Amino acid sequence: GIKIKAIILAAGFGTRLYPLTQNRAKALLSINGKPIINYILDKLKFVEEIRDIIIVTNNKFFNQFDEWLKESGYENIILINDQVNSEDERLGSIGDLNYVIDKLDLNEDILLINSDILFDSNILKGLLEQTGDICLAIKHGDMREEAEKVFEQNNLIQSINKSHIQGENGEFIGVAKFSDIGAKKLFNEINSASKITLNNTLIE
Repeated sequence: GIKIKAIILAAGFGTRLYPLTQNRAKALLSINGKPIINYILDKLKFVEEIRDIIIVTNNKFFNQFDEWLKESGYENIILINDQVNSEDERLGSIGDLNYVIDKLDLNEDILLINSDILFDSNILKGLLEQTGDICLAIKHGDMREEAEKVFEQNNLIQSINKSHIQGENGEFIGVAKFSDIGAKKLFNEINSASKITLNNTLIE
């Protein structure tokens, strides 16, 4: 079957959660005594298509992740420092994805996951069954103010934006799949993003 690399984005500074995240990475905050990122990794280990897991973080929190990883017992995890020191410099999701692909010279399909979300395993299963080059898991209905809003029509995402958009009817939940071609397409088109039609998956 198809092999895929999982990239977990943990390079944010969690400023909205201050003071909780002033000295602790958001993904390492505990829920019921277990770091958020552990919940994600515990779901990924049951996905046989996943070959490696890459966690990208920043300079501020790199050592915390390093310590956590040594104590966690998880294997086959690559930790990457995107060298960013502050919120003002951060690369953003796409920038970090690009950084990792470039640094590790990746040519495989990629599962991209935000490090601060809890989700159902069926979402991973649904995404991996999709054949589009760029597939996003979205949720219809109530949209949170800080969410990435999407306008989806006939299983195609017509537009996606943090700001409100015309026709918005869902939000991106922070899990996406890119084929190697899809990731390259995205970077090539990034400056004319409004022209892209993203193929997506709907998880009700």
